Amino acid sequence: QGKVPQVRFPEFKDAWEQKTIGDVFDLNARPINKPLDNYKSIGIRSHFKGTFQRLDSDPSKNVMDTLFEVKENDLIVNITFAWEGAVAIASKDDEGGLVSHRFPTYINDKSKVEIDFFRFLFPTPEFKRTLTLISPGSAGRNRVLKKSDFLKIKFLFPTIPEQTRIASFFTVLDKKIAELKQKKNLLEQYKKGVTQKLFSQEFKFKDENGKEFPKWENKKLGNIAQFSKGKGISKVEISEEGKYECIRYGELYTHYGETISEIQSRTDLKGNELVFSENNDVIIPASGESQIDIAKASCVLKSGVALGGDINIMKGEFDGVFLSYYLNHKKRNEIATLAQGVSVVHLYSSQLSTLELQLPSLKEQNLISKFISIIENKINRTENQIQQTQEYKKGLLQNMFCE
Repeated sequence: QGKVPQVRFPEFKDAWEQKTIGDVFDLNARPINKPLDNYKSIGIRSHFKGTFQRLDSDPSKNVMDTLFEVKENDLIVNITFAWEGAVAIASKDDEGGLVSHRFPTYINDKSKVEIDFFRFLFPTPEFKRTLTLISPGSAGRNRVLKKSDFLKIKFLFPTIPEQTRIASFFTVLDKKIAELKQKKNLLEQYKKGVTQKLFSQEFKFKDENGKEFPKWENKKLGNIAQFSKGKGISKVEISEEGKYECIRYGELYTHYGETISEIQSRTDLKGNELVFSENNDVIIPASGESQIDIAKASCVLKSGVALGGDINIMKGEFDGVFLSYYLNHKKRNEIATLAQGVSVVHLYSSQLSTLELQLPSLKEQNLISKFISIIENKINRTENQIQQTQEYKKGLLQNMFCE
């Protein structure tokens, strides 16, 4: 029966028609004899991530006597892992590549389907479910999709003009996401370069009178910081509606950056069983899986946050944001060498206190931290834009395709 999607462009009124993939694609591979020299091999990654190439495939290692040539806009399926989403449209760069019999090639009839419409149809939940259902077997390499069964997959298709409109719209969204990712990447590179120059004193600030700040002083971390540790908060003691905001040491690897202002977790443990943060505290994990992972500092910008066990806490007359950036960008490798252990690595305050630092005055610390924070805020805003645009796209994909 004809259907219409929940969301569509207003100029289109016709119901979508049910067709099979075989109605719009032909299994018409282009067989060639096995090359004598190395050749460009095409394969498909899982989860709709597109095609990839190996430029040095060796004919002597390929037992097949016949391979098949790929052209732009061919639909290629990995029949062994189709259930995992190993389906893609060949790009212009894939032109002239070769595939084995495990990657049947389906040729697009332009009069029946807009190829870019299929690029956005693939990731829809309905298409993924269908590939799983028609790939028989239990798991892994036992689940081989029959070429003929793929052609029998039924879907609802709009007219060619509506296919083109949908594809164009999502292409614009993808371009926007790519531009935002590039912007974020450039900002991160800029932050890295500026931070290196600031901490090496290649680039220096001046005071409000235009004068040089005092020379940076050599100090040990133990001379400027008082150390303490948090108290254990187990995973089962995390509560969505808990009374206290809290930070567990594992979250320092997975969730938090160099500054912490928004807290992810809460707990209902009693206040007298907890250790609470003060604004400007700098925290570093006290244990972890590897030396370099554990060498990660964060500045807590909120008071009253419960700090879990296996967290080193540092308080003192310093700019916590500056110290966090400085330790991460200037001293991270040195901190990693202080950590001890094999399967579980530990980092103690007695070790951290020996770390040699070169520090500017507090006023210069404030200027440096504010400057880097401005860049960091731009990076975070761009990341939020990326996530919002991706969620917007995901919602539209679910509502602009008929199931």
